[in-house]
Amino acid sequence: MLIGCLSVGECFSKLLQTKPSIVDKEGATHLKVTTGRVKFNNVSFSYADEPAVKKISFTVKGRKTVTLIRLTRSGKSILLNLLKRFIDPSKGSIKINS
Repeated sequence: MLIGCLSVGECFSKLLQTKPSIVDKEGATHLKVTTGRVKFNNVSFSYADEPAVKKISFTVKGRKTVTLIRLTRSGKSILLNLLKRFIDPSKGSIKINS
């Protein structure tokens, strides 16, 4: 993607012009957080053919704090990246407010 940059400025400029690979579906409405409830329903994510998170399901009520404690490389960061839509799940769904 950024191979062949002659300077940091050129690389930064190319990065800013890169279109995101994660896009909203056509007709999607802007998310308005009301209750703040988050539900992961049977969520899986894989890098290529390498499963990183398999069939994770949980619900967090609004205005609650959750701590994720697991071993290194167990998928904690992936769950946050899925929630922030930096990546999309391979399977399952993530719902906010409903």
